[in-house]
Amino acid sequence: MELIVVLPIDLMVRRRTDCYCGTGTFISMCLSAVALLWLTGPGIVIAVTRRRRRTARQTHCGRCGQAKGPSPGLVCPECGYSWVA
Repeated sequence: MELIVVLPIDLMVRRRTDCYCGTGTFISMCLSAVALLWLTGPGIVIAVTRRRRRTARQTHCGRCGQAKGPSPGLVCPECGYSWVA
């Protein structure tokens, strides 16, 4: 995998006669930004949706999704699932 990423940059650097610092730096910054988004994207989505999932678990039945309502009993009126842990 590393060879696939480095080989085009290596060929580009070998062909140039002037300074390649700016181009190489820009390419490595772009690759780093893509890697950052690729690796942290799922973690960000999980962190954002965690509160929503926890709220849904507290206000809805875990089995059928029926809303518990303002004064829920011990079981779900729709499917009979026990809400008490």
